[in-house]
Amino acid sequence: MRVRQVSRALTRLYDESLRPTGLQTSQLPVLVAVVMFGDARSPEDARVRIVSLTRSGERAIEAVFPLWQQAQERVRELLGASRADELRGRLGQVLALVPASDAPAPARPQRARKR
Repeated sequence: MRVRQVSRALTRLYDESLRPTGLQTSQLPVLVAVVMFGDARSPEDARVRIVSLTRSGERAIEAVFPLWQQAQERVRELLGASRADELRGRLGQVLALVPASDAPAPARPQRARKR
């Protein structure tokens, strides 16, 4: 399917751009989520795990964003500004048509069984 091909091609482009930092495109949202939501603490609830970003993680995000912006600009150059805007708009329309609750859940890794 073309959408998957385009997704893989763009992922390769972004991963190549981020290579100097040692991060992959798939790792960036995790770091950003820790920055945004990592300080939610609940000492009363033992199920809550406190997650915070190390200084090294902060530096990684600082290093990655200029490269991410360059990759964004590269895609815009390849497509042209109007096509890039059109693509963004159409992809937004597709996302609006498929509610997150209808999207298949990612497969969970199976835990190793103890013997």
